[in-house]
Amino acid sequence: MCAVLRARRWFGTLFEPTSDQLAAIALQPVVYGLIGQHIGQRSCRIHTHVLLAYANPRVRPTFIPGMYWDPAPGDYTSIRSYCDKDDDIYEWGATPSGRKGLQDAWNHFVDTIKAGEVDKDSQFLKNYEGELAHKNIWLVGPTGCGKSRMAHEAFPPEEKCVLIEDADPTMCKFIAHYFKIWCDRYPFIAEKKGGAIAVNASDYNLVVTSQYTIDECFPEERDAEAIRRRFDVFEFKEEDSLSFTWKSVTLD
Repeated sequence: MCAVLRARRWFGTLFEPTSDQLAAIALQPVVYGLIGQHIGQRSCRIHTHVLLAYANPRVRPTFIPGMYWDPAPGDYTSIRSYCDKDDDIYEWGATPSGRKGLQDAWNHFVDTIKAGEVDKDSQFLKNYEGELAHKNIWLVGPTGCGKSRMAHEAFPPEEKCVLIEDADPTMCKFIAHYFKIWCDRYPFIAEKKGGAIAVNASDYNLVVTSQYTIDECFPEERDAEAIRRRFDVFEFKEEDSLSFTWKSVTLD
């Protein structure tokens, strides 16, 4: 009986990927992932190269039918260089911190200094390192109490802010999984018209306005608990018929 091939790092190629396929790749439970795309000079087709580095050895991936995978050759620097043909590359996580991973990181750091680019924005995606509740706000209260106004004033103009207005149980019923991704700290693949785009959740603040609490919008307790941990919740209370005040109800 032939032994089953297992490897921690798998390198795959996909032609003209769909947004669903890219999302499936980006959601793999890896410690480091890389997607590089370029257009073939002869075929004019989109070639997508993918590197997935798992924490433990795994069998050949099969989550995308027809996609071919081989154990990844070479080190991370050479693989990244090969994938970065058209300057269209997306990566997430961190290369494993073994001797080879440390050497790759050091070599890249030295090359960056030699090129005089040490003060430029890093080409690697940085994850948000603070408390998620400091970048995600859930505003709950009745209509007309000033939730939208507070949403627009919650963060300074120089900070990016994504606003989801009037969230309700009907809207949230089918998007609990995506909600947890949107309000987390890690990069993800988002669909857009005609394809997909890499989004770094660390680059924006998320504000949700709603007449419903998180528990009401997400009746599944596991979903609600995960989302509550990611948000600072402000509840608007009616003191009389003319004025409203708000208070934070986030628990430590």
